[in-house]
Amino acid sequence: MRTHTMTTAEGVAAGTLRSDRSATTGEYQVARNIALFFAAPFIGLAYIIALPFVGFGALGTFMLKAAFSSR
Repeated sequence: MRTHTMTTAEGVAAGTLRSDRSATTGEYQVARNIALFFAAPFIGLAYIIALPFVGFGALGTFMLKAAFSSR
């Protein structure tokens, strides 16, 4: 005896498939977007504060490599 397994398309067409996960995923996505919206200025501020340290660190590394490689 062969049984028929309903595909997703057949289930959607028949209206028998429930999507409990998509509601939770959708709510999670909305909450995540709102949190990122409010966190974005602070993330940008962290990048602005860190940029000079990273830049001067890279410049210092290049200068030290150049100074010690010429000897």
